[in-house]
Amino acid sequence: MAPALLGIVVVLTLGHAWTGAALPVASMETLVTKAVNDEAAGLAAARGLRVGRPLVVRVLDRPHLRAERDAALRAVRSPGAADAEARLLAVMGMGMGARPADAVAATDGVDVTGFYDPASKRIYVGNWASFAVGRAARWKDIAEALLDRRFPVVERPRRGHEAPHDEDTDGDALWARMALLEGDATVQTMERLSPDGAMPPIPALLDQLDDVRQTITREDRASPPLDLARRLFLALDGTTFVAAVRARAPWSAVNQVWERPPASSEQILHPEKYERREAPDDVAARLPRPPGRGTPDDVVYSDTLGELGVRAFLQRPVGDYRAERAAAGWGGDRVRLLRAPGAAEEGAAEYATWVTTWDEVSDAQDFVEQATQALAALAGAPLADVTPRRRGRPAPRDAGRWRATDARGRTFALEWQGRAVTLLFAGPPATEATLGPLTTAAARRRGSR
Repeated sequence: MAPALLGIVVVLTLGHAWTGAALPVASMETLVTKAVNDEAAGLAAARGLRVGRPLVVRVLDRPHLRAERDAALRAVRSPGAADAEARLLAVMGMGMGARPADAVAATDGVDVTGFYDPASKRIYVGNWASFAVGRAARWKDIAEALLDRRFPVVERPRRGHEAPHDEDTDGDALWARMALLEGDATVQTMERLSPDGAMPPIPALLDQLDDVRQTITREDRASPPLDLARRLFLALDGTTFVAAVRARAPWSAVNQVWERPPASSEQILHPEKYERREAPDDVAARLPRPPGRGTPDDVVYSDTLGELGVRAFLQRPVGDYRAERAAAGWGGDRVRLLRAPGAAEEGAAEYATWVTTWDEVSDAQDFVEQATQALAALAGAPLADVTPRRRGRPAPRDAGRWRATDARGRTFALEWQGRAVTLLFAGPPATEATLGPLTTAAARRRGSR
């Protein structure tokens, strides 16, 4: 790949980072708005989209743009959900004591000079940056705005139609949709900036994206594991997914993907599973009510972490290769942050259960082998085999239970039944009894897979 194209890849994946000659403030917004809409017309024509009404552009100085960006990050989800996810990830060993908003903003060392906000439907441009040199990153923002008009990334429920149960939320599917958006916008921009208007050969693109992946991983040591994994996933895996479609088909084929977008991070990471329509297993629909009062109030937070979440969970204790291999057989999952009955609100007695299903029994076994190491690292002690055995009969080869107790008396345990595996993190001793029913329910059937 030519050095110029490599530079484009770096700019598009790392974001705006140019601080050149400042733009004049007075009357600049009108001129920039016209220029942005002229650029949008060119991008839309190449992509086969209609521009429609003019894009709304705001030109701001550095403090105001930073404030708008922070507000856009907070608008993605409620502060309560963000705090709850941070506590969940801390219990699972994937947090660093930072709030998610702080973690997402871990790239604040990069001087972000513009962005597209899907909530306000505005494109923000910094008035201190070189308008000419910032073209590549700005075109990506414009492409995202056009795509969000044609294929809304987040379908917001109408008032009075919000999801009433925790089973109705699926963060992994949303991350997959966001990766499609990022990949589409990035590939559009790369084609637009290429001298011949075409993508580079896929092998060359993959090599360069892998270099960018290593650079981001090496330089971004402040983010919690899952936040870093999601950043890489959006910027690089989404680009790879869309580029593979464009390499063999026109943009109309990408439109067809938008009509049936990937349903999980697994389908982005393994496009062949998307092509085969391997839908995620709907684990949440089969799980019994949580312990305690038997009402959803005991669930503080619930989500689907997906194959991407499995990778992030295993990465530190077992390394990249074994984490990716063990995660590749993911079928479905549901993670819950729970509060023990009668516990105080400050979260001192919060614990987590993570129910997973796998494509094959061998995939579940691989995950068990790696997950027991991850749990042992969290507990500070090896997990003991406590598999219930009938007298005179050996334990099944596709079942078992392992447990460890940390210095604070909290239980870390794993239950395996066939293609279902359930993990318990930092639970009061009595909560270990919930593992069997959860795993049995998950193993009963596999949804549509």
